Amino acid sequence: MKLTGMLATLAAIKGIAATSEKTAPSGKQLYEWRIYTLEGDADGLDDFFRDILIPAYNRKKIKAGAFVPYKKEGKKRRLLLFIYPDITTYHRVKRTIWNDTEFRKAAQPYFDKTAPNPAYFRQSTFPSDAGQEPDDVRTQDVPQSQRRGQPAESSDV
Repeated sequence: MKLTGMLATLAAIKGIAATSEKTAPSGKQLYEWRIYTLEGDADGLDDFFRDILIPAYNRKKIKAGAFVPYKKEGKKRRLLLFIYPDITTYHRVKRTIWNDTEFRKAAQPYFDKTAPNPAYFRQSTFPSDAGQEPDDVRTQDVPQSQRRGQPAESSDV
């Protein structure tokens, strides 16, 4: 899948990767791109990434950065890059991030605010080894009934 505007972030990616922790004996870092397709103005999402989510990953020694696509697109998106030193760390962080009480306490007001009106309607994840093109795409859509201004229907549950 070709991502519009991604070339503008290559310098930033190299900068983040150059400062990442030493790699494990396997020698393969794991990059995880998360692409959020926004719903409306996505009030507070950038603040959440900057002030809550990225610092939580940094506390776990994971380098992270948030980007806005260089080229204007029809739907607004936010791109996040997480760089893990190895696959084992990736799985450990995925399992334990919700045990981080500082993260959960800081994130709760944002979650409460956006629960009835989600800030994004799609999150795509592209994990890949360093130097490998992402071939595993996971996309999660917010059901139409849960989008802003739409009443919930039992068929989407």
